[in-house]
Amino acid sequence: MKCGRHLNAEAVAQCSNCGTYMCSACREVTLEAKESYGTLCPECFVDLTRDAIAFYKRDTKKNIANIIIAVVTYIIGAIIMIISAIKGMENSMLLFFIGYAICGVYPAIEEFARGKAAHAKREAKHGVTYIVDESGNVKRDRGLVQILLSAAVFLLFGVITTPFHIIKFIVNCNKNKKRIATFKDSLNRASSV
Repeated sequence: MKCGRHLNAEAVAQCSNCGTYMCSACREVTLEAKESYGTLCPECFVDLTRDAIAFYKRDTKKNIANIIIAVVTYIIGAIIMIISAIKGMENSMLLFFIGYAICGVYPAIEEFARGKAAHAKREAKHGVTYIVDESGNVKRDRGLVQILLSAAVFLLFGVITTPFHIIKFIVNCNKNKKRIATFKDSLNRASSV
């Protein structure tokens, strides 16, 4: 058998994705993917690498959007808290707590979404659960009480947790940037064979 890319080179492996035969030069370029995806030809490796780059670019955009939302809500909440402390208004305590709650809006929303996803995953694994109310009616348990309680805790402690969320998103953006650079290097090596 001959390599599908280098017609005068003998094939030493076959792509586990498309079945194309490849020579040692083609196989050598794609070895880094072997553990996760099996032996890949350069074309399949390039496709996989481009998909990975696209995924990490989308994830980076999502993290940047999360940073912006978290920072904006945190700053608005902090400004409201500061204004309530400076002005000796009649409703300053209420205003302070409104600002405090706004600081925790982002982590509360994130926890609400995470709780809904966890409940859906639990239902998919164990089946739907039902509850019987006081009047004897049977209803599907959507886990809403647990989800709302969890979100309320994050709303309450958002002043503390929001900066950690922001740091987590910044770290994720930096990791994604490094991953994208690594994948681009791999893409260049695979394209040069």
